Parts: sequence; C-alpha cells; structure tokens
Amino acid sequence: LAGMRVKVDELGIDLPLVEGDGWTVPLYKAAHYPGMKVPGEGQRSLLYAHAQAGMFAPLTLGAPGQHVEVSRPGKPTLYYVITEYYAKWPPSDLKWTQAGDHEQVVLLTCTTYSANDPRIIAVADPDPSHTG
Repeated sequence: LAGMRVKVDELGIDLPLVEGDGWTVPLYKAAHYPGMKVPGEGQRSLLYAHAQAGMFAPLTLGAPGQHVEVSRPGKPTLYYVITEYYAKWPPSDLKWTQAGDHEQVVLLTCTTYSANDPRIIAVADPDPSHTG
C-alpha cells in the first residue's frame, strides 16, 4: 500500500492508504480492511477512515455517480464510480467485509463515536468511462 492514495474529487477527499487492523482508525489516512483484496486485485476492497474534516467526513454528502480514484505508484490509477450509497448501514451487517465477485471499492465511515451506531457505506464499481 506504500504510496497509494484514495481520492473523491467531488467531496475533497484525498488520503494516503495504510494497512488497517479492522478496528483502529488512523488520523488523516484511509485504512485498508485486513484480509480483503487491495484495489486492483479483482475483488472487493474495503477502505475506512474517520468521519472528520480532512478524512471521510464528506462521505455524509456522498451519492451515486461520484468518482473514486486509487493511485498506485508505478501502476495505472484505478477509476471507480459510486453505484450504491447507504447513509445508515447497520454495523451488525457484515456484507461489505465479505469477498466480492468483481473489482469494487467500498468506502466506510461512522455516523457517531458509538460502535453500535450505523455506518456510512459508499460502494464504487469500475468506471466504464476509463479503460486504462
């Protein structure tokens, strides 16, 4: 993940990617959920960050059609478009932490400081307008 970044230009999100532990959320970074594929490996990736300014707070304004980019040093940038958006996903529903059947990036953030409150989920599939 060294040097990788996730961007959502429409929301002003631009964060470096780091490997996560599935629980701890680093400041001013997006974490990759452990055990899941890394963007570009052909299956679902899950990236999470704090719902604070300078991190994933703008996801509260997320909507289908917005664009997600994952830049990778020495490799082509990956382009996605948000196809599904959930403002209050139940934290007990672990659907998005399961392997997917195609390339996909899921962005996750919290709605409050309580681990029992809903999550914000933005699901992004490969952008068909980018072929390379």
